[in-house]
Amino acid sequence: MADAAQLLKQDHRKVEGLFERYESGDSAAVPLICNELKVHTAIEERVVYPVLPEIPNGDTLRAEAEREHKEVKDAVAKAERLTPDSPELESTMRTIMEGVTHHVHEEERDVLPEMEKALGRQRMMALGEQLMEVKREQLVATGAIAELTKDELYELAQGTDIEGRSEMNKEELIEALSS
Repeated sequence: MADAAQLLKQDHRKVEGLFERYESGDSAAVPLICNELKVHTAIEERVVYPVLPEIPNGDTLRAEAEREHKEVKDAVAKAERLTPDSPELESTMRTIMEGVTHHVHEEERDVLPEMEKALGRQRMMALGEQLMEVKREQLVATGAIAELTKDELYELAQGTDIEGRSEMNKEELIEALSS
């Protein structure tokens, strides 16, 4: 099981990969980016942000992160309303990519190291378990769970202690994670 910092960084790398797909001309990456960011912001807001006041300068870090999340969530909502050929899509995606890149940089440079230092390994592991459970809930609620690869489903099943996961196919993993 990964700790909270590792899980958040994995999500960051996944989004960066989706950004690269979009920038290479794959407009099919847009809904994937939107879904990934909706799930990621929800898990951070439900699990990570409530503990930020426990770290040095945590209230300030939380206020900044919440402001950045709102900007990205507004841009994601706009991107979801646009069609692939919309003239506004490119600037909206630029807003999303720039906002997320800035947020990730700050989070990985400042927030996560401070959390690790202040909260310790055991607490970060416990937060990791919470993140995985909330992520599972969010993926099911948004329907984005069906978009995951078998490997991603397996990792999620592992993180939420689904028994028999190694014997399951993709559909069985989705079913087990959805119940």
